[in-house]
Amino acid sequence: MAESKTDTVQEKPISTVTKPENRFTKKAMLNSNLFETVEKDILTIVLDDEKTYTVEEAHHAIDVFEGGI
Repeated sequence: MAESKTDTVQEKPISTVTKPENRFTKKAMLNSNLFETVEKDILTIVLDDEKTYTVEEAHHAIDVFEGGI
């Protein structure tokens, strides 16, 4: 009689710690290659010179300005 072999897989715990997103000034966003010219024009209007933003926040600000979300 053959023995049945069962493989056990150990699951890795899911980390609840998330890495904070990098934040950038308006000037840094405008000098980056992450945005097209028209998007940079919008960021010039909607971002505050004194605050910092994540790239996601900047994209969201563009969407809102264009009438999205």
